[in-house]
Amino acid sequence: MKRTLIKDLPIHILEEVSVSGYVERQKKMKGFSFITLRDRSGVAQIIVSSKTLPESMSSEYCARFIGRVINNEQSQYGGIEIQASSSEVLSRGMRGSNIPLRDDGKISLEKLLDRRPSTLRFPSQREAIKLQSEILRIARTRLEEQDFIEVQTPKIIVEGGAGGSDSFHIDYFDEDAWLAQSPQLYHQMLMGAHERIFEVGPVFRAQNYATQRHVNEVTSLDVSMAFPESLDELRCMATTLVSQMIDARKEVPERSVVTVNYLDAMKVINGTGAQRMSGPEKLDLYKKLAPRGDELLVLQRTPASTTNFTVLTGENGLSENFKIIYCGQEVCSGSMRISSFEEIKYSMKDYGINSNEFGSFLEAYKCGLPPHGGFSIGINRLTANIIGVENIKEVIAFPRDPRRLRP
Repeated sequence: MKRTLIKDLPIHILEEVSVSGYVERQKKMKGFSFITLRDRSGVAQIIVSSKTLPESMSSEYCARFIGRVINNEQSQYGGIEIQASSSEVLSRGMRGSNIPLRDDGKISLEKLLDRRPSTLRFPSQREAIKLQSEILRIARTRLEEQDFIEVQTPKIIVEGGAGGSDSFHIDYFDEDAWLAQSPQLYHQMLMGAHERIFEVGPVFRAQNYATQRHVNEVTSLDVSMAFPESLDELRCMATTLVSQMIDARKEVPERSVVTVNYLDAMKVINGTGAQRMSGPEKLDLYKKLAPRGDELLVLQRTPASTTNFTVLTGENGLSENFKIIYCGQEVCSGSMRISSFEEIKYSMKDYGINSNEFGSFLEAYKCGLPPHGGFSIGINRLTANIIGVENIKEVIAFPRDPRRLRP
């Protein structure tokens, strides 16, 4: 008999079905047992007689039940239950006292991450992974509706890889290589071919940080487009997309977007328009400019000295760029990018970059690049902010930080 998902049980009332999943608990009564069964779609209650149940079922046993779906107003699982006529244990877990099977709210973060094969089954952990899938589905749909195509670019790179202490160096068959910190340079090379592209993939930062907001491998959504009318068009596209992704769980009638020029924001903090902020100053600024907390705060046009060599410089020596802050944390950054061969060569020289190490990248400029720009959204950090957890590691299935390579 074909398997029925638990979420579909309401359309099978008084029918015989086969359900398979994971036993959450067994409550023994005289002559029968209540079994709570979970699959990827939900949880159901199953009544099974002692004669039908071949053995006692422990938590997380994988089992199959065949039975009749009936209405039962007393059932807390959608007012229905299954009266089982047969049961089968598909696999028995090896139980040990150090294997956490339920989230009692007391498990430490370290144990939560150390015991991932079991703790990923916790409801909160399943929800985080499902939410990331949902917000990426929304992003893909919205971008494809606007004629973007999805691309994949290398994560083992040479050009642009030697970015100092933040780059992971690897020995690639006796040649120096690095793990990519961003797909941006490849996106720029693709602009003359496809104009509107996006990519979902890992990026790597060799930062020895022990904070709640940083890990060394994150999932990034990178979007690039040719012929944007201005920074305003690019910024509006990014804020709209981020808002739509947030609305997967926190829909509001109309999300407020607060846009502030960076130097004006600095005056709010120190009254001088200085170019850089400390960490506490940033948090103070975000609270002042976005006091509700659910707004999108956009800081735009920072001094050129605070950006990289590809960012287009506009009036008064300010960069054509922006950052989007949500719940006090940066979740997106974007910019208009230099499209002129002469300008990018000058910018590289100004930043002390050896242009001989960027041959393929510069070849795209020699072919002629359209005006273009792009932005990047940090999927893990955005997910953590939507759910409301403080530590980004809680929403990553298998996080990597300076002290964690397993599991």
